[in-house]
Amino acid sequence: TPTPPSTDGKATADASALDENGRLSAAQGDADDLKQIKGVGPAFEKKLNEAGIYHFWQIAALTDAQLATLEEEVGTSGKGAEWKAQSAELADS
Repeated sequence: TPTPPSTDGKATADASALDENGRLSAAQGDADDLKQIKGVGPAFEKKLNEAGIYHFWQIAALTDAQLATLEEEVGTSGKGAEWKAQSAELADS
Protein backbone atom coordinates (compact mmCIF):
# COMPACT_ATOMS: atom_id res chain seq x y z
CA THR A 1 0.00 0.00 0.00
CA PRO A 2 1.45 3.41 -0.92
CA THR A 3 2.34 5.72 1.92
CA PRO A 4 0.22 8.88 1.94
CA PRO A 5 2.09 12.13 1.51
CA SER A 6 3.05 13.97 4.67
CA THR A 7 0.51 16.52 5.76
CA ASP A 8 2.62 18.27 8.39
CA GLY A 9 3.62 20.99 5.89
CA LYS A 10 7.32 20.17 6.07
CA ALA A 11 9.10 19.69 2.79
CA THR A 12 11.09 16.58 2.10
CA ALA A 13 14.62 17.57 1.22
CA ASP A 14 15.31 16.54 -2.37
CA ALA A 15 18.84 17.67 -3.09
CA SER A 16 18.63 16.25 -6.63
CA ALA A 17 16.32 19.15 -7.55
CA LEU A 18 18.95 21.75 -6.65
CA ASP A 19 20.87 23.61 -9.33
CA GLU A 20 24.63 24.17 -9.13
CA ASN A 21 24.06 27.14 -6.80
CA GLY A 22 21.87 25.22 -4.34
CA ARG A 23 18.68 26.79 -5.69
CA LEU A 24 15.25 25.37 -6.49
CA SER A 25 12.85 26.49 -9.22
CA ALA A 26 9.98 26.24 -6.71
CA ALA A 27 9.43 25.31 -3.08
CA GLN A 28 9.22 21.62 -2.25
CA GLY A 29 5.94 21.42 -0.39
CA ASP A 30 5.32 24.42 1.82
CA ALA A 31 8.13 26.95 1.91
CA ASP A 32 9.74 27.46 5.32
CA ASP A 33 9.17 30.73 7.17
CA LEU A 34 12.63 32.15 6.51
CA LYS A 35 11.70 35.15 8.68
CA GLN A 36 12.53 32.90 11.66
CA ILE A 37 16.18 33.54 10.81
CA LYS A 38 17.46 36.53 12.79
CA GLY A 39 17.90 39.47 10.42
CA VAL A 40 15.53 38.16 7.75
CA GLY A 41 12.35 40.18 7.41
CA PRO A 42 9.62 40.05 4.77
CA ALA A 43 11.71 41.90 2.16
CA PHE A 44 14.72 39.60 2.55
CA GLU A 45 12.50 36.52 2.58
CA LYS A 46 11.04 37.66 -0.75
CA LYS A 47 14.55 38.20 -2.17
CA LEU A 48 15.61 34.74 -0.99
CA ASN A 49 12.52 33.16 -2.57
CA GLU A 50 13.16 35.04 -5.81
CA ALA A 51 16.73 33.68 -5.72
CA GLY A 52 15.39 30.10 -5.40
CA ILE A 53 15.82 29.69 -1.63
CA TYR A 54 12.68 28.41 0.11
CA HIS A 55 13.87 26.06 2.85
CA PHE A 56 16.15 26.10 5.89
CA TRP A 57 17.86 22.91 4.69
CA GLN A 58 18.88 24.70 1.48
CA ILE A 59 20.69 27.47 3.33
CA ALA A 60 22.27 24.98 5.73
CA ALA A 61 23.64 22.96 2.78
CA LEU A 62 25.17 25.88 0.85
CA THR A 63 28.92 25.89 0.29
CA ASP A 64 30.90 29.00 1.22
CA ALA A 65 31.07 29.99 -2.46
CA GLN A 66 27.31 29.50 -2.94
CA LEU A 67 26.64 31.49 0.23
CA ALA A 68 28.86 34.35 -0.97
CA THR A 69 27.00 34.43 -4.30
CA LEU A 70 23.65 34.45 -2.51
CA GLU A 71 24.74 37.28 -0.20
CA GLU A 72 25.75 39.32 -3.23
CA GLU A 73 22.45 38.60 -5.01
CA VAL A 74 20.20 39.57 -2.11
CA GLY A 75 22.28 42.56 -1.09
CA THR A 76 23.62 41.50 2.28
CA SER A 77 27.15 41.00 3.41
CA GLY A 78 28.62 38.99 6.25
CA LYS A 79 25.34 37.49 7.45
CA GLY A 80 25.54 34.25 5.49
CA ALA A 81 27.48 32.21 8.04
CA GLU A 82 25.06 33.24 10.79
CA TRP A 83 22.07 32.46 8.56
CA LYS A 84 23.58 29.08 7.71
CA ALA A 85 24.06 28.16 11.39
CA GLN A 86 20.53 29.26 12.31
CA SER A 87 19.09 27.44 9.30
CA ALA A 88 20.78 24.19 10.33
CA GLU A 89 19.13 24.45 13.76
CA LEU A 90 15.74 25.42 12.31
CA ALA A 91 15.85 22.62 9.73
CA ASP A 92 16.29 20.10 12.55
CA SER A 93 13.43 21.45 14.64
